[in-house]
Amino acid sequence: MNITVTDVAQTRLTDLLGARAESDAVAFAPEYDRTLNGGNEVEPVEEICAGDVLEARTRVTDLSLRASRLGQMLVIVQETVFTRQSDGAVVARTRKTSLRY
Repeated sequence: MNITVTDVAQTRLTDLLGARAESDAVAFAPEYDRTLNGGNEVEPVEEICAGDVLEARTRVTDLSLRASRLGQMLVIVQETVFTRQSDGAVVARTRKTSLRY
């Protein structure tokens, strides 16, 4: 699985957290040491069969800060696109929201 932080997301993350990003690795500020699953969505696009080899590419699509009862919370939304290697067809998409606080 390839996890890529786009330039825009990396800039927003740096602006939000003051984090330093080296290549695709991002260090979160220590005050965000807890993670909560904010939800998952799965969108099947095409049928897959036993023996299909899939490739998954994940990217950060949104970063935002929100107020919570425990203080400021970082909301991270990631999208993963699954493609079949034999024909390059997109077979599924998932969206995951993580809450860091």
